[in-house]
Order: sequence, then structure tokens, then C-alpha cells
Amino acid sequence: MAPIAIKGAGDGRTVIDAAQALRIREYDLFRAAFRQWWGREADDKALERVFVAYMFHQVVPPWVRHFCRRVLDMQRQGRLDPVALGVAGFRRVERPPPLGRLYVALTSVAALILYLMILTTTYDPGTSAPMGCSGGPGLKFFTDIVHAFSDKPPPECATPRNPH
Repeated sequence: MAPIAIKGAGDGRTVIDAAQALRIREYDLFRAAFRQWWGREADDKALERVFVAYMFHQVVPPWVRHFCRRVLDMQRQGRLDPVALGVAGFRRVERPPPLGRLYVALTSVAALILYLMILTTTYDPGTSAPMGCSGGPGLKFFTDIVHAFSDKPPPECATPRNPH
């Protein structure tokens, strides 16, 4: 049994490919297609209705289909010109950096460590200096980490010395 061909089934992919080629949003592609086809700016409400039909039902109007084919033909020929197509002023869709999520995760971990360090740092009211156990580095956070990795309990802290 042969698969049933749905009219306009590939049009959604064509719209996405054309928008990516121009590096603009699909909605802006519809705006540019309307301007090219009709020679004027689209009414926002009317364009929104057409775009909603595309988003939910993959209905692509002929003027958008024509514009997308033109964009993709220009791209294949190596002469894609966003200015000539009237999309130079639209917001560009930039691809996220390849390691963007890794950078965000590392920054979040660093911020969490800094936050924990601040929470576990105590101060001597007489000197405003960070205190730890006597002879320790002064930051309880690092002392706790070192002792956790060495599998030994942290030493009991002596009462802080008051220089006055």
C-alpha cells in the first residue's frame, strides 16, 4: 500500500530551511514573503492568522511557498542576498555556541561553590578576619572538603583567640 501524500507536507520543511538560510525567525519570513508578494506590509492580525495555520496545521500559503523556493534557489546558486530580499532589518537568529551549555554549567557550579564558601565562612568580630580552626586555612568550606575526601572527621575547633 502506497503512503498517502498530504498536500503541502514538505512545505513546512521548506519554510524552516528558508528561514535558516536567511537566519531569521519563521514569522519574519512570512512578513518578508507578504511584502514581496503584495508590495506592502502585512496587517498584523491577518498575518498572525496565516502563521497560526502554518504552525498548527502546516498550511503554507502560495506566496510564502514561492518566496521560500526563491530563497533556496538563490542559496543553491550561491547568490543569497538578505538585503535584496528585504530581510536585512529582521532580527537574526544566532546559533548558540557549541559548548554553551557546558559554560553555563561550569559557571553555575563555580557560583554554587562561591555561595557555599560564603555561607561557611565565619569572622572574628574583633578583627573581621576569616576564621577557621587554629592553624587551618581560614575557610571552613575547604577544611570540610579536605576532610570529606580524606575520610577523616574534621578537628574540633578551639575557641577563637581574642587579641584584646
